[in-house]
Parts: sequence; C-alpha cells; structure tokens
Amino acid sequence: MKLLKPFSLLLLMTCPLFAFAGGANSGPRTIISIGCHLGSNACYADVDGAYVGPAGCVSNSIRWDPTASGGKENLSLLTAAYMAGKKVSFFVSDSCFTGQTMYPTFFYTNLTN
Repeated sequence: MKLLKPFSLLLLMTCPLFAFAGGANSGPRTIISIGCHLGSNACYADVDGAYVGPAGCVSNSIRWDPTASGGKENLSLLTAAYMAGKKVSFFVSDSCFTGQTMYPTFFYTNLTN
C-alpha cells in the first residue's frame, strides 16, 4: 500500500505529457486578426512571430472547426484575447487542419498576461 501512493502520484504527473505528445507549443503570440468563414466550418487566428505547424501546413494562420467540441468556446476566448490585447499560446497539432490542409490546427490554447 505504501508503494501505491507514490506510483499513483507519478502516473498522474506523467499522463498529461503523453496525452498531447506529437505537437508543439507556439509560445505566447499576439493575435493580429481573427474570424470565421461563412461557407465552411473554419475559423482562423492570424498570429505574430514565426510560422507554426507540421511540414505541409506551416503558417502563422491557425485554423479550427467551430462546430467541433470546444470550437465555439475557443472562438469566444480567442476573440476576447484579441480585444484585450492578451497573448495566447497554441498547442499546435502534428497534423494539418482537415478542412483546409494548408493550415495548422491546435489541441488547446492558453492565455497569458
């Protein structure tokens, strides 16, 4: 039983590392423009700094599907960050956006001051 607690703690600490293996953190970025396309399920955030994304879809325009789980919440969060001038870090996927394969997409975002 004494071994179970440290093992459980170690497991909980390392699980998040494996959950998103294969992507990359963009680091804090300023959103230059944000919007959604009317004719498709694609929203975008254009960010400053170096391009991000895997080979084949490297860009500083990051796309996501607003109808996917968390898509509308990310649109609201990123729009608020844009309006407030806050920096956002994107954990960029290791695959391209399905709807427009020339652009990267992300797993999650994080706002910073």
